[in-house]
Amino acid sequence: MKISKFGLKEKIIFAMLSAGLLPLIGYGVISSYLTSKAMQESAYAQMSSLRDVKQEQIQDYIEDVGKQLVTLAENTMTQNAAQAMSDSFFSLPEQIRPDAAELAELERGLAGYYQTGFGQKLKEISGQSMDTTTLIPRGEAARLAQHLYISANPHLQGEKDGLDRAEQDSLYSQQHAVYHPVFRSLLKRYGFYDLFLADPKSGHIVYSVFKELDFATSLIDGPYKNSNLASVYRKAMNGKAGEIYLEDYAPYLPSYNLPAWFISTPVFKEQELVGVLMFQLPVERISEILAKSISKDSETSAYLVDRQNRIVSHSSDEVFQADKHMALQSAALEQGLAGQSGELLAENYQGIEGISSFAPVAVNGLDWVLIVEVSSQKVFASLKDLQYTGAALALFGALFIVALAYLLGRDVLSNLGADPSRLSSVSDAIANERWEDEALQIQDTGKRKGVLSAMLAMKENIQGRILEERRVANESARVLQALDSVKSCVMVTDSDYNVIYSNKAFNKLRDSRGADLHSLIPDRPFEEKHIPVSGELRNILHSVCDINEPGVSPGRTEIQTGESHFGIIGGQVVDSEGNVLGGVFEWTDRTENVHIEQEIQSIVDSAREGDLSGRVEVDDKNGFFKVLGTSINQLVDVNEKSINETIASLSALAAGDLSRPMTTSYTGSFGELASYVNSTISTLSKVVGEIGETSSKVLSASNNLLEENTRLSDRTELQASNLEETASSMEEITS
Repeated sequence: MKISKFGLKEKIIFAMLSAGLLPLIGYGVISSYLTSKAMQESAYAQMSSLRDVKQEQIQDYIEDVGKQLVTLAENTMTQNAAQAMSDSFFSLPEQIRPDAAELAELERGLAGYYQTGFGQKLKEISGQSMDTTTLIPRGEAARLAQHLYISANPHLQGEKDGLDRAEQDSLYSQQHAVYHPVFRSLLKRYGFYDLFLADPKSGHIVYSVFKELDFATSLIDGPYKNSNLASVYRKAMNGKAGEIYLEDYAPYLPSYNLPAWFISTPVFKEQELVGVLMFQLPVERISEILAKSISKDSETSAYLVDRQNRIVSHSSDEVFQADKHMALQSAALEQGLAGQSGELLAENYQGIEGISSFAPVAVNGLDWVLIVEVSSQKVFASLKDLQYTGAALALFGALFIVALAYLLGRDVLSNLGADPSRLSSVSDAIANERWEDEALQIQDTGKRKGVLSAMLAMKENIQGRILEERRVANESARVLQALDSVKSCVMVTDSDYNVIYSNKAFNKLRDSRGADLHSLIPDRPFEEKHIPVSGELRNILHSVCDINEPGVSPGRTEIQTGESHFGIIGGQVVDSEGNVLGGVFEWTDRTENVHIEQEIQSIVDSAREGDLSGRVEVDDKNGFFKVLGTSINQLVDVNEKSINETIASLSALAAGDLSRPMTTSYTGSFGELASYVNSTISTLSKVVGEIGETSSKVLSASNNLLEENTRLSDRTELQASNLEETASSMEEITS
């Protein structure tokens, strides 16, 4: 496409973009490359320095352990212990002299410990199962020693070092009681896993601190003759006094096939080899050295790899446990195993790209590769930030250049002026502030030049202010959009309480309660700026919060207008300098709450006066209020039913009808009331029956008494007649 086909404005844009962006892009590419190279070199230097430090720390640790081992071997106590323990170990059968029954019990105890104690834990830790009885040593002295200090040891598995002296007395137990506390204390102080003394002739481990299954076995022809402990023993047997010998990590069966490594030195007494002193070194110590000064979130790691491409230690315990059995592959490892040292940018054994620093570690026969690495994401994180920033600047520059080129092209193309009448119209419109006048509506930018451009500058200034206001309005719009998204009804006012905004929730409230809010809130929508409010609403808002009072606390109130009830909470709106901008008020529609409260209060008042016929209307309610209304109705129903039934029973009782007990089953106090009413009716029925029976008896007695009175009256009349006759006879005699 030919450039000549473009117009002048497009050419200016293209030229300015080329002149501005091409150098910027070139600078960005070169800067990114140089920065990346500098970061990579810096990371190389840091990883190399960290690798050297870790390499030196590992070598120092092994040298320190070697010095401790040699110092202990040259100690007279150790020399005496090696000789005494060997001599007394092999004389155990003669010292204890177990009979056949004791030997049989010893065999059963050892077999049981090997199968249950060791075998089960081996399966739990390593997932392996085996016939552990094949590991029981053959010699009588070895079996006696394992019986005394392992199977018959009262301490728990893993705590066998707690026994200083076996229960059965022997010269070996006496020697053990002397030296064991000292060696145990040294072991804890140095932080080693275990300490061994081995006989130089038979290879038997005549002493160990922790009494694992290697204790009392022969490293020459015993079950662990092919272990790395046996290997380090043989090295010391062929070595010189003061020399140390190391054996690399390998699975070690007495330690449940977990990785173990050993260090040894011969023990001489008066130039006679009396034993071999060996330490089982802790795996964790090398991991601690590698992890020291490396933050967990730094995406930096350090690890050691052996000749079998296996991780033998890692700065992260989790990674070490997960990867220690893996055969690793990486470019750094290949070069390190080839005896090279250096740094490179490549993928590690996990497939993660990063910077690796590697070097061989050869100490006393050990052949390891130390690798220190950091992920590329960590190294080049700031570079990506720089690239993103450069891209953003390029985009901004392109937009700026396009805008500038467009304005410049418009000015260049503005080669035609306006006639005097047009300039006069423009001048008149500007003078009279008629901003919507047709003379100012010049859409063709090519006609803007000279005087016309100067005249329109005033309009541009005003438009600039409008743009500024829009910018401020956009910032406010985000706040208003957030307010429109909440369910709370929010109203914002200026310092004179004129409403300048209400959110959607408030407008919805106004629409739903329009009839009751008509006297307070104008009919016009609040989207219009600065809507004056009624004096009543102004007073209400002022009572909630005097927003023009500096430092005033938020307030609240409740109002009723028509049939509606509202809660209002309000406070000040201030700027960053503490100037009052206005107020914000949250409205809560409490109409339904208040109506329900009134409805419930009416039912409660009626119930207090004895009228239990009232009920809460629940059909028009939902949620909590429906549950509350239903519960109140159930409460009133129970009260009404119990009271009506009580009234019916007592009314019948008052009328003399004792056959109307309360038959409905109630609980609680209502149940007690029904029980007492029914008990009263039952008691009255019994009393009335007893009164009837007594009345019958009284009536019968009264009839008998009446008959006796009649007979007595007849006798009295007869006697009176006889007396009269007697009196008459006496009168006749006396006359």
